[in-house]
Amino acid sequence: MGVSMNRSLGLPEMKKLPDGFSPLCELWGKGANRFPLLVNFAHPLDWVVTTPSLDLNSEDGTIQAGEYGKGDTSTFFVYEEPGNVAVGKSRGS
Repeated sequence: MGVSMNRSLGLPEMKKLPDGFSPLCELWGKGANRFPLLVNFAHPLDWVVTTPSLDLNSEDGTIQAGEYGKGDTSTFFVYEEPGNVAVGKSRGS
């Protein structure tokens, strides 16, 4: 799915993936309650992919891939609060 979605949107394809990995390309933010973002990452072939559910109440959930029996997961996370970067200050001051 990852290669064809990237190609259909005119985006660069994921090039050489490590052996045993598969691309994931999913649109997050299909509901009215979210701003849409295209999420693209690679995950091990045997991991299960979970995507958000979309119903009358809007979109719920996130995009993740994992081998849940072992507790290994990769989860897409969005922090919607504005960031703050202090320029010119070191950590010690």
